[in-house]
Parts: sequence; C-alpha cells; structure tokens
Amino acid sequence: MEGLRDTLLVPASASVAMVMGSMVPMMSQAFLRGGLKDDNGKPVFSTPYKPWEVPAKYASEGDDLYRAHKAAENIKEWTFHVIPLMWTFFIFGGGIPYIGDSAMEGAVALSTATWLFGCYKYFTGYQESAGGRQTGFFIRFLVVFFWLSGSAIGLGCAAWNRMK
Repeated sequence: MEGLRDTLLVPASASVAMVMGSMVPMMSQAFLRGGLKDDNGKPVFSTPYKPWEVPAKYASEGDDLYRAHKAAENIKEWTFHVIPLMWTFFIFGGGIPYIGDSAMEGAVALSTATWLFGCYKYFTGYQESAGGRQTGFFIRFLVVFFWLSGSAIGLGCAAWNRMK
C-alpha cells in the first residue's frame, strides 16, 4: 500500500488542491454577500442567496455579488468535470513514449498550479466585470486542453500496447 500511496501522492494532492481551490471562491462570494449591511446593520441579502431579490438601493452591489456568485458556481462546475480528466492524464500519460512517471508528476503539479491560478484570475476578473473573466477562462481552457490531449494520447498508446 505504501508504494501506491507514493505513486498517487501528486494527483491526489492535486485533486485536494483543486477542490479547495473551488471552495475559496464559494466562501469569498458568501462573505462578500454577508458583509453587505443595510442602514440598520442587517444583511441586505438573505440566506439562501436569491440573486433575483435585490433591493433597488443596492443594485450596483447586487450586480457585483451576482457576478461573484456566478464565477464561484462556474469554477465549482468546471472543477468537478476536470478532476477525472487530470487523473486520466496522470495514469495514462506516463505510457506515452519518452514520457516517464516522474515527468507526469511534474506535469500534473505544474498544470494544477496553473489551473488554480486560472481559477483565481477568473474569479477576481469576473468580480470586476463580465469581460474581466476572459484571461482566467483562457488559462483554464489551456490546462483542460493539455489534460485532454495528454489523456487521449496516453489512452491511445495504452490501447496500442494492449493490441500488440
């Protein structure tokens, strides 16, 4: 079992980092929403969050908070779609000729860090404006394309080796 733990340390750590990375925007938008108080010190937005119920006096803040909410939801959705892809990339990418397991560990660690940076840029950019999310979105897209391409090539190599 120790060998398996050692082998899977990097992708398991990457999975935990990705899930935690999706939780940070969720918590941030909740704190932003909860921190907005009316003149009497009461929260402007109720829990659970209902973005369609924005008092007219707080329309600008409501738009900002709604964008933060949408960004957090998008990051959460993407994260849980791409974690299996990252694992497939790790498991089968090492079977690509001239690519070894240690190179895969480095690729997963670096690409996950890039993914997390893209999520951060997406969340902070989207908070500022709808167009501000584009840089983060593009960074995340490149990482997903990298994982998808590596997964497809690795799976193809595994299938080819099985047929030999």
